[in-house]
Amino acid sequence: MSEIAEKIFRKVLKTKTCWIWIGPRHSFGYGQIYYQGMSRKVHRVLYEALNGRITPKSLTLDHLCRNPACVNPKHLEVVTGAENTLRGFSPPAINARKNTCPNGHPYDGFKRCYDRMIRLCRECERTRYRGWYAKKHKRVLALRHKRLAKLSETK
Repeated sequence: MSEIAEKIFRKVLKTKTCWIWIGPRHSFGYGQIYYQGMSRKVHRVLYEALNGRITPKSLTLDHLCRNPACVNPKHLEVVTGAENTLRGFSPPAINARKNTCPNGHPYDGFKRCYDRMIRLCRECERTRYRGWYAKKHKRVLALRHKRLAKLSETK
């Protein structure tokens, strides 16, 4: 076992399921350790010490147990950042797992409405556009009627 792994194990509380880091923690609950001249996440350092380097560096470790303080390598899986985010419980992850809009329409080839940062299905997008178009068309017709009324008054 490597020297760093032994150093880490001094501050690990092994439970029936997880290995909990009892040393300093990051604000999100991840264990931190000063290693190779910089502050690093303990679960990543231990995983690399026991299993070798994670390549490419853009990959991250996902806690399958959902406990950020856990350093058990069996509870960690190497995944992309996007995959790690989508497995979580953040609002983007929760919304990405939804298959239907609030009105019950399927998200088939969904479209994003960037002005209000909401996700719309095609049917809701069509309905929204029709409403916008009707409102705009009503204003245009009202302006035309006003202009025609002014023109007929001047004659």
